[in-house]
Amino acid sequence: MWTRILSSFALALGLLNAPAIAAQPADEAAVTQAVDAFRKAVISKDKAQFDALIADQLIYGHSDGRTDTKASFIADAISPRAQWKRVDYNNQTVQVTGDIAIVRHIFNADSERQGKMQLTNVGAMTVWQKQGGQWKLLARQAYPIK
Repeated sequence: MWTRILSSFALALGLLNAPAIAAQPADEAAVTQAVDAFRKAVISKDKAQFDALIADQLIYGHSDGRTDTKASFIADAISPRAQWKRVDYNNQTVQVTGDIAIVRHIFNADSERQGKMQLTNVGAMTVWQKQGGQWKLLARQAYPIK
């Protein structure tokens, strides 16, 4: 299982510099809609939406080096630990090749943690895979912005 996920992630990294000639506008629009639905699920803590949008094989990398699985991500995302007040994805690009999509953006958000407001501003690359006709989040890696 991990070999397939790592292979998909390596393929995705290689596609970043490849021309998006195989990309279909309808797929790009569908991926963009899935990314926005995920953003809204983060704010609303929508477990059903997370279940629908996240691949069972998810590897979710945070900018501090932590990683989550689908189960651990959803558990944390719906917990009362953080209350996301605003989540924006800026400078977003979408590249689709076959059943893999690479999405890059700046994750800019305000959250409240333990009664204190916190600003998050990191870069993120996500890999989406078309599974059963639906785009699912397969991998995500955030990184600090200098």
